[in-house]
Amino acid sequence: MKSKKMVTGLIMACIFAVVIFAGKNSVKVQAADGDVAIVTDGNGDEIGSYAALADAFAAAQNGYTICIISDIYDPSATIGYNDSERNKHIIMDLNNKSVTLLSMNFDYSLYVKNGTLNCGITNASVGFTNAMLTLSNVKFITDSINWMTKDGICLNNGSNVTLNGSQCWFEKLEMDTDCVFTVQNSNGLSNFGNIADGFDGVKEFVPEGLSVEGTTIIDDETGAKATDFILRYRSLSDDADVAVSIDPKTYVYDGKEKKPAVTVSYGGKTLTEGKSYSCVYADNTDAGTATVTIKGENAMHGQIVEEFTIDKAKQKVPTGLVATAETVDGKNDGQISNLKTSMEYSVDKRKWLDCESTVLKKLADGNYYVRYKETKNYYASPAAKVVVKKGNVPATNEPTTNEPTTNEPSTEKPTSSEQTTEKVTTERQTTENPTTEEITTEEQTTEVQPSDEKTDVASTEGTTAVVSKTESGAPNTGDDGNVALMLIVMMTCLLGAAGVVVYRRVK
Repeated sequence: MKSKKMVTGLIMACIFAVVIFAGKNSVKVQAADGDVAIVTDGNGDEIGSYAALADAFAAAQNGYTICIISDIYDPSATIGYNDSERNKHIIMDLNNKSVTLLSMNFDYSLYVKNGTLNCGITNASVGFTNAMLTLSNVKFITDSINWMTKDGICLNNGSNVTLNGSQCWFEKLEMDTDCVFTVQNSNGLSNFGNIADGFDGVKEFVPEGLSVEGTTIIDDETGAKATDFILRYRSLSDDADVAVSIDPKTYVYDGKEKKPAVTVSYGGKTLTEGKSYSCVYADNTDAGTATVTIKGENAMHGQIVEEFTIDKAKQKVPTGLVATAETVDGKNDGQISNLKTSMEYSVDKRKWLDCESTVLKKLADGNYYVRYKETKNYYASPAAKVVVKKGNVPATNEPTTNEPTTNEPSTEKPTSSEQTTEKVTTERQTTENPTTEEITTEEQTTEVQPSDEKTDVASTEGTTAVVSKTESGAPNTGDDGNVALMLIVMMTCLLGAAGVVVYRRVK
């Protein structure tokens, strides 16, 4: 029984020891009502909770963190080190709270983060190193900055400083590209001049018109000390601050480069081309979409691309076109000349064919439409109407090279409704025993045929031949009629000679 009690006692002792040990490493300070800050050491252990910020600073040692747990508004309070509390690196976590004081005084580094701080701030340790004022994700509003250490001031993680008062002195200023330092005072920024690169860290943040002279002064365009300006990393991609206009936005093609005027403003202030930006144009001659690339210069960064339009030009209606009619109706040998290969033609204004040479040949009579073709830079022109006229219809009674004729061809041209009658009669001859021989061609009638057909008639003794053929297109020469006439004359002579012989024999 005694041994059992001893074992139980040992177990309880172990449990108690574990609780004690764990409690020592996990106990949190319970802030009392009205406390404004908790102090933690370098390991994150809470040291105490304080109702006055001055008490928290006094309790904080080198490398400790003062965490604000309640908004503080005490515009007459000054926070600083006692003589026995010097050489401390302090971290001040605003913990998304707001602290308003008269001033804060330090002799070593101060790291402030995550919140709003409104007060003057001083560090008079001239020449000290490892004593930087760092603001991280802080909105800092102040009327006085005097930070005399060589490390100067560093802004990062989106910090925003507004200087409203008349004093701002430091040895060095550095800023991340997402930070802003607004100067709204009559004295601008001042550098003690103990180091050569005091403003080198903000040269890329200086607005157009201001310059860093000798790394210690930020001057305006007149050479005087600049006042009322904003140090920030300016980029043309800052959509909320950048406004760009292009004039004009639309051109009509004329074969020349187009370079519209570009106006860029940042934060409402118009920038100067050649100082804050330059323009590079592309695809700005032919019709289509052209671009201008606006590139930041000096303290203006980034680039943007804007577009403008070059429309196609109009073309005038073709002139000087010459139409040649068909030689014979239906032969389809009409022409249109004085064309260009940049033209096209149509018979219905719907389907267009290219003009492949300066002359269109083998055209039927009718209406043709000719225009300049649409190209990359030109719209199609209005169409010119060109009329190819019908060819002539040849008279059907005019002899052709293949048409026989009678002894007495008519001298008048018959029409399509007229008829022609030709009659050839030989002279009568007698002998002692008179006999009569009469040779008469039969009466012939030719009707002029319409269009392409004509009827030719050839007559011999006691016979009639009718030949119908299609026009060859060659004019009649009359040779066939002459041959027929000669044959009749020869036959007449032979008959006459035969009559003489018979007469002599009878006699």
